[in-house]
Amino acid sequence: MNFTSEKEFNEFKKILTFLAAGSQGECFLDDKKKIVYKLFFDCFDEDYSCYYDKDEILGFNHLKNKTFIWPTNLITCNSKIIGYTAPYIKAQNLYKTNPLTINLDNLELAIKKAYVDLKLLEKNNIVIFDIMYNLLFSKTNLYAIDNTEYCKGEETIENYRAFGKSISYFLVDGYFNNFIKQDKILNEMFYSLDINILEFLKEFRMKLSANIGSEITKLQEAKKLIKKTCPEHYIREIKK
Repeated sequence: MNFTSEKEFNEFKKILTFLAAGSQGECFLDDKKKIVYKLFFDCFDEDYSCYYDKDEILGFNHLKNKTFIWPTNLITCNSKIIGYTAPYIKAQNLYKTNPLTINLDNLELAIKKAYVDLKLLEKNNIVIFDIMYNLLFSKTNLYAIDNTEYCKGEETIENYRAFGKSISYFLVDGYFNNFIKQDKILNEMFYSLDINILEFLKEFRMKLSANIGSEITKLQEAKKLIKKTCPEHYIREIKK
């Protein structure tokens, strides 16, 4: 999709709905077509120069999967890349989601599905970046968006570490840090670089259930174990 000027894009933008702004740019939604338009900041400035090329933006969208939502097309202005389009996923970002309300059975299933697609990326030597605040969750699925920083490389073990740390921080940080620290196994698993998030989730859930005296499905069932003095490193946009 090519525009000739900022004015032309602004005319087009009238049919779109503003979604959000991130570190790279702003996102708008075409609700009828279910397409997201991501526009890089300052893209219409005279001295603007795109920091990505076509291959960096579209280079992995041939890898069909359900977890990683790849860009589909470039947005240009007079042949200069100013953004890209991607499929719209109706799901909520984890950092905007209250972890106490998540069904842990559904989350476990979503993690298992994501591991299948992480294996696909590993097979193709793709290293992920910046995933912690770009994970969406809906029903039994996790989705990773904003993946223009992904690249070819050999350090695919980092993918599992980044993914696992993103989920464990979402579940624990600011809520159950003190509970984790009081259990040697949980503490070692949580702070391990090579955290296996499925194993951690099962152990975490088992220990919470044992403490409560009944099997939990959601973390809110163990809310009496939350300590308000917990340090917070994971930035959330929710009301506790």
